[in-house]
Amino acid sequence: MERKFFNYYAIAVGLFLLWMVLRNQIWSNESLLPGDLVMIYARDSGFYFLLLRVVFLIFSLWASFLLWTKGKSKFIWLAATAYSCILLLDTFILGAKYLEFKLVHESWEAAFPISMFVGLGEAIFNILFTGFVVWLIKDSRKKRLARQQNLYKYDSAFGIQ
Repeated sequence: MERKFFNYYAIAVGLFLLWMVLRNQIWSNESLLPGDLVMIYARDSGFYFLLLRVVFLIFSLWASFLLWTKGKSKFIWLAATAYSCILLLDTFILGAKYLEFKLVHESWEAAFPISMFVGLGEAIFNILFTGFVVWLIKDSRKKRLARQQNLYKYDSAFGIQ
């Protein structure tokens, strides 16, 4: 099950990075107005981020199951860091395009809605939330294993050893 996680994880991350490269080719289109470029990018970003969230939610749930059953937290951290890194990379690329756009078209500064830069805050929140979830699951798992150990422990006062 761990081997499948890594294989599917690598495929998903690779496909999302490839999709990001293909999405960012819109900026090299010289025939569109800058406002049209932003609107096409924003439209494509909606489905991209929806699918990104769904896929990495599935990976996070799978990794949480592995953490609960095997006690290994590397899987959930892999899922969280991949999601956050893809969000940060997209925000970085969008920020670079925004600065490039602002240098050329200073009067059209408002063409990039601030809501397109939400990836930075979401990535940081995701890492913090994953840390909380890992702590919660590990603590719960330790208590569960301790209860299971105490379940089969007999008191020596009864003469049972």
